[in-house]
Amino acid sequence: MEHTTPPKQLRSFGGMVGGIFLLIALWPLVIHGRPARWWALSLSTLLIVPAIIQPRWLGPLYRAWMWLGVWMGWINT
Repeated sequence: MEHTTPPKQLRSFGGMVGGIFLLIALWPLVIHGRPARWWALSLSTLLIVPAIIQPRWLGPLYRAWMWLGVWMGWINT
């Protein structure tokens, strides 16, 4: 049986992780007046845009993220 993740959860994942990358991207610009981190801005765009347009596109990335979390939890205990 295959588990499907609800679009609302995928949207939340894309918005949250994309938002964190957006903060990382804009921090030097806002705080220090230095250029933004373009790599982080690119990652935030790649997460936030699909979260808004088609959350199902984030399904494989979400499953990999959850698998990594389970694996790290197993190592930690």
